[in-house]
Amino acid sequence: AVVGLIRNLALCPTNQAPLRDAEAIPKLVTLLSKAHQDAQKHGSSAQQTYQ
Repeated sequence: AVVGLIRNLALCPTNQAPLRDAEAIPKLVTLLSKAHQDAQKHGSSAQQTYQ
């Protein structure tokens, strides 16, 4: 949902500079990377349980 929100906001040129100034994309990348790492950790522990 957040990706879509940022995308929609960025469609309006007047929002692009504030999004850039707020470092919205780098923050989103960090959030997604952490979520991916958490998913990997939970996925690997679930696999160990079933093996």
